[in-house]
Amino acid sequence: MRRPLCLFAALILSFAAGRVAPAIAREFDVGIVLSDGTRLSADVYRPADDGRHPVVVARTPYDNSTDFGSGEYYAGHGYVYVTVDSRGRYDSQGEFYSYLTEGDDGAEVIAWSAEQPWSDGRVVTTGGSYLGFDQWLAAAESPPALQAMNVMVSPVDYYDSPAHTGGAFNLAGRLPWTTMVDARTNQSLFANDWQEGLSHLPVIEADTAIGRDLDTYRDWAEHADRDSYWDALSVAGRWADVGVPVLHQGGWYDEFTRGTLAGFVGMRRSELQPCAGRPGRRSGSRRLPRLAHPGERDRDCPHRRPPAGHSQGAHRVRGARPACPARHGSEGGFSRS
Repeated sequence: MRRPLCLFAALILSFAAGRVAPAIAREFDVGIVLSDGTRLSADVYRPADDGRHPVVVARTPYDNSTDFGSGEYYAGHGYVYVTVDSRGRYDSQGEFYSYLTEGDDGAEVIAWSAEQPWSDGRVVTTGGSYLGFDQWLAAAESPPALQAMNVMVSPVDYYDSPAHTGGAFNLAGRLPWTTMVDARTNQSLFANDWQEGLSHLPVIEADTAIGRDLDTYRDWAEHADRDSYWDALSVAGRWADVGVPVLHQGGWYDEFTRGTLAGFVGMRRSELQPCAGRPGRRSGSRRLPRLAHPGERDRDCPHRRPPAGHSQGAHRVRGARPACPARHGSEGGFSRS
């Protein structure tokens, strides 16, 4: 029995049918009040009728008002599209810290979307990069209404990529990104002296060279080695806990290719060797040649050996959010050498 394999497949079929698009109702700055009292801002695009429809959710730190094209597209094909500003960004209340609350917030947004009068109770999520990883974090909370995910160019282990590559800190990528999101709205990158910032030593203080005080950047630079901070920003080894079909999209020259491939392979493995998961839920799978050596213990389920001759399969991922780290006064992590 294959459950939603998947809403996205149905969506593609509806496109091919070439049906007449319904009228669209648009609601802006709709409040989603979370359990801690924080109000998130959502824009809702839906068919202008009294029916109940499946819901597509996207959560972004990059301004949900720019996502109108996706809203028009999905609503025009019979879906409700809910695009939400991340906590502390644009029209949403709270304080923004990358990924800190995306798990809990996302699970509550999914539950809210399923309960609305225009919803048939089925929710899928979509998005890439930050909008991909925040899907994993939300799915890890096992929201019952979540049916599937469309994940594009997303990390699965933030220490491995994009914070580091082969153990080297990704200064040229992480300093500009944390600068851009260093406020409620995106900050222009053209005002900064990047030659000064990227050549500054010690690396942990590079933000001061461009006139910034970046908590997230300093936390990432301070944790130069893989420790419990990075464990909380990795879904590796937690593949069996999500339990919904996932469509992976990536590219060979994308920054997150490592994450796309690692997520796909990890979830494939978890299907045949489940250690955990939601009762009664399974992911859709297709066979791939086995990547492990015969007889090798499954790294996600070390107490079990894979059946002889079996290929690996699954669509699962588990994510976790970090506890808000304390800022320390030390230079930690990097030195002039």
